[in-house]
Amino acid sequence: MFLEYYSEEQEKWVMMDPMVNAIPRSSGRDLSVLEMLVEKDSRRRMNDRWWKLGEYKDQFGSQVYRSDRVVFFHNAGPWKKTYYFTPDKNIRSTIKGKIAAGVNSP
Repeated sequence: MFLEYYSEEQEKWVMMDPMVNAIPRSSGRDLSVLEMLVEKDSRRRMNDRWWKLGEYKDQFGSQVYRSDRVVFFHNAGPWKKTYYFTPDKNIRSTIKGKIAAGVNSP
């Protein structure tokens, strides 16, 4: 699970990782989870920081953040809606189509 907050100043979502006290950045700008996953250097820096400071590094290895994962929240627990996030336009389109058709799993 990832933690993000909405920055009114930047008009976008910004990722925070409280486990390693870090916000991913690239070229002086704060990044969202998806931006961090897509930007190789930022992802590497976050993984390096996690490897040095992460409490669970022995369980997750050196690649806590990987670009080959699709991040989504399901409507379990406190979530009232289902939100799917992916940088890939085709995956987003497929998911929207399945949701519109009433298919429960993406």
